[in-house]
Amino acid sequence: MGILTISELSDYILATCTNKQITHMKLQKLAYYVKAWTLVAGYPVITDAEFEKWQFGPVNLTVYNEYKAYGSRVIKEKTNPPVLEPGDKKIIDFILENYCDYSAFDLSTMTHNEEPWQQTNNSRVISDNTIKRYYANEPFARNFADFNPEQGPFYMLRDPAWYAFTMDMSPHDKELATFVDSYNEYKRLKQQSRASINSLFTT
Repeated sequence: MGILTISELSDYILATCTNKQITHMKLQKLAYYVKAWTLVAGYPVITDAEFEKWQFGPVNLTVYNEYKAYGSRVIKEKTNPPVLEPGDKKIIDFILENYCDYSAFDLSTMTHNEEPWQQTNNSRVISDNTIKRYYANEPFARNFADFNPEQGPFYMLRDPAWYAFTMDMSPHDKELATFVDSYNEYKRLKQQSRASINSLFTT
């Protein structure tokens, strides 16, 4: 396992999530979720990644100072990302694949619906213990128990769309709606859904 600084992680995100409209706010949330899930996985790869509770979600001051000049504009993609060790790359890429398609405001809303942000006082650091305690109990954490996304089952993120979809379901049906047979099956269904939505706007 290698160790990244938060600046190196930011560079890696900007080089990996290409064409994903990465603004300063979106970059902060992506870096936060990489920290959260690598902690849950017992694979902490970031050395200096403290995040404070700010109005629009968790914020790391180093990232803030590096990219605040962009405001709400899309940040220029990086062409020279840090080289990650294979195990680090696999787990970080998996996390980013599951979050990069969300908008900055979607990600902000997600953090607002989660206890680490809710239970931390304004401008105070969200503790690692708070992060681990909450996210370890989320269905998505089950993907890291024996990390092999290709095998399955794959447990999906409980995003706002998931809550809307399962709102009137029984607890049993909600549990069934948290996973699909494999990560590849999830990506196939996601691509199929995106194609269907696109067809509505092109026909």
